[in-house]
Amino acid sequence: MREALLRPGIVEEIYLSDAATDVCRDLANDAPARVTVVSEEVLASMGETQVPQGILAVCHWVTRSLGEVLTPGTEMAVIIDGAGDPGNVGTIIRTAHAAGADAVVMTNDSVDPHNGKCVRATAGSLFHLPIATGVEIGDVVEAARQAGLTLAVTAADGDVGLYEIVSRPQRGPIAWILGSEAHGVSPQMRLVADVSVNIPMFGASESLNVGSAAAICLYADAAARHGLTAAPNSTR
Repeated sequence: MREALLRPGIVEEIYLSDAATDVCRDLANDAPARVTVVSEEVLASMGETQVPQGILAVCHWVTRSLGEVLTPGTEMAVIIDGAGDPGNVGTIIRTAHAAGADAVVMTNDSVDPHNGKCVRATAGSLFHLPIATGVEIGDVVEAARQAGLTLAVTAADGDVGLYEIVSRPQRGPIAWILGSEAHGVSPQMRLVADVSVNIPMFGASESLNVGSAAAICLYADAAARHGLTAAPNSTR
């Protein structure tokens, strides 16, 4: 709720019950939106969670057009290709926001980020990061090219190691492409990508959760862009 209120014009109406905490009441009182008091039973029936927090808000859609999201000057973006799990997608959006990504683009066969579980998984990042949804693969590729972004597909059999690509001085802006948990990036997206990147596996595990893969790629890229390196081993 607090994060939604930080973006002007998003919250349209707020519903409050007697069970609302003082913090929630203060948020509602300070919000530039109409506040309606309802019973706990009514609020529980309006929401999706099992344990209502005593407050519920009706918000406008937060997504934007592809042209607004991928623009020249974009340094790091995320393209979600056909991911259907709302928890995973919400985690990726939250991670992209934390890592300093400029945008998230979702292909037309990905889950709707306004899905309740996805919204909760973003922990408020949904209201701050530019997001485009329902995009055809051809359109996102064209927009990425015009913005000067390298399309980097993440795949277990990728041709280039993650730490190799982020350490390249000439790597430039990158759009990291992540697929579904079950099937990975689509064959169509792999075909048009500029590079296929693998995450080195130092242990015996065969694969990573897509949310974990997103975090590793984005933070490796962000660390390189900010000139950060691992601290030297300490001596004892």
